[in-house]
Amino acid sequence: MDFFLMDNRYNRTENYERGEKHIFGKAQCDRLIDQLKASHAPFKFVVSGGQFLNTARIYENHSNYEKEHSYLLSRIDEEQIKGVIFITGDRHHSEVMRYTTPSGLVLHEFTVSPLTSGVGKVNETNENLVKGSIIEEHNFAILECSGPLEDRKLEIQFYDSTGDLLYHYSLTSSSIYHEK
Repeated sequence: MDFFLMDNRYNRTENYERGEKHIFGKAQCDRLIDQLKASHAPFKFVVSGGQFLNTARIYENHSNYEKEHSYLLSRIDEEQIKGVIFITGDRHHSEVMRYTTPSGLVLHEFTVSPLTSGVGKVNETNENLVKGSIIEEHNFAILECSGPLEDRKLEIQFYDSTGDLLYHYSLTSSSIYHEK
């Protein structure tokens, strides 16, 4: 497993600015693509404060930065970068998202939030939401990777504040490479 930590604050276009907006900036986007291409890990975790695959254009979701968002998704698809999984937070609820690129690569996102802050309600329509995965209470998650290198299994388990299991989701590295 490889982890890529993204800064979604420093390069972000101010809300009051007009014109083309970005959240990561070109240099950070290009560096991410280069590093993802160089990785041989079956799972490549891209970690960012704001959501990436949510299709609703709200808050600090990357969908609000349309050109940069499209650029990253198209580069991942063009370069056939397999095993990309986004880990995000800052929404005050948890959810799992799944997106299939035009070539059939399957990308996932795990949003995990909040541990202690206020809980939010989900009111938007997210086309990539995995049905039944929304958690609207304090929670945390544990990721576990197991199995042989050529077909790793990844499981995420969401727990409430007392440690009771709320939701789990699993996948294998071979199942996310191509859907078509």
